[in-house]
Amino acid sequence: MANQSRFLIVAALIVGGILLLGNAFESPQVAASIPSPTPSPVKEKKDKDKAEQPSGDTGQTGGTGTAQDTDPDITGLRVAVFNATSEDGLAGEVDVKLTSGPWNSEQAMQPGDSDESLDVSALYYDEEADQAAAEYIARRVLKVDDAVIEPIAKAPGVSIGGVPTDISKDVQVAVFVGADYLS
Repeated sequence: MANQSRFLIVAALIVGGILLLGNAFESPQVAASIPSPTPSPVKEKKDKDKAEQPSGDTGQTGGTGTAQDTDPDITGLRVAVFNATSEDGLAGEVDVKLTSGPWNSEQAMQPGDSDESLDVSALYYDEEADQAAAEYIARRVLKVDDAVIEPIAKAPGVSIGGVPTDISKDVQVAVFVGADYLS
């Protein structure tokens, strides 16, 4: 009788484990572009002493410089973060910030390094619909004043773990953290 009970418990645990693992590897349903702009449900805490940029200034790209009425919801946005400084661990730090907390973006690639050092952070977007998200990340997440915001085709080369690689086609916004983030 005891062996039969143990067998049933082990069988139930195996079935539960299989169901748990099956759900863990399902790919989440993510929209092809950012949903229409809506206010973020949770306001982030400032972790730097910099003042927040009130306008939607696109920095060095010559954008409109007009304030946005609402911030885009970047939940589920597929991002990749690259360190464009000599500061170790910076890409990982920003990646954790973007993929957790109030933002909950989706990591599209492991954090890596830029082939170029940048004094000014740069964000590269895949489609026009992703440009507002890139501007928002620069302004609210990185808290940098004059980030470069450009199409992803203009992004510098990258490497992950010292191995040169291309930016994945799944990336909607590639974040290159520059020295301005450290100041």
